[in-house]
Amino acid sequence: MTATTTLTSPSPSGTARLAPLPDPPKAPDALQQLPYITRAYLILDSYFHRRPDVFVGGNGYLCFDTRNCSRWVRPDCLVAFGVDPEAILACNGYVISEVGKPPEFVLEVASESTGRRDYTHKRAIYAEYGVAEYWRFDRSGGQYHDRPLSGDCLVNGQYEPLPLDRRGRGNPRLQPGARVGATLGRRPTAVLRPDSRRLPPRLGRRLSPARCRRGPRRCGGGGADGR
Repeated sequence: MTATTTLTSPSPSGTARLAPLPDPPKAPDALQQLPYITRAYLILDSYFHRRPDVFVGGNGYLCFDTRNCSRWVRPDCLVAFGVDPEAILACNGYVISEVGKPPEFVLEVASESTGRRDYTHKRAIYAEYGVAEYWRFDRSGGQYHDRPLSGDCLVNGQYEPLPLDRRGRGNPRLQPGARVGATLGRRPTAVLRPDSRRLPPRLGRRLSPARCRRGPRRCGGGGADGR
């Protein structure tokens, strides 16, 4: 027998009224992922810090509601627009039925213990939850994920691969999907690039296995702005 999950439309009712979610258990190799998760978070947070309706977070639970904990997942990094960040922090996690909408963006950084789950089980759950764009980065160059750098855009409830821009002499960069691109005020074909005025600067280039194999301290530079 195959069980299917039907998600009803979320209705915001004040996330802060929920009891805080528990902290997720740490993966045994979490310290290996930390430098790359931190870099992505700092880039995104520094870019959106003037937007009070944008939540940038990660390493807490993401779920549709609090009843079925078997469907809870822990994104390494997520971004949501048009939400109350303080209410999400008070809940110690992102509960879609309470926030009123799913995040627009999720990033997973590969590790030996979680890599396969990222591009199989989690990919299916993020599509089910309605996450518009799901990126995966493997610092090893593809040893833990199916690809070193990949992303999906939600189209009619199904994920479709995002194209890689291989133009120029630099590392390949992911092009954002139509929904996230529209939210950020760019054309759907816009590329994450250093001179972007709307998209998180350098994220696509800094998440590069070729750069990051040189070690955490050399991954894209010294600060959140990549300099």
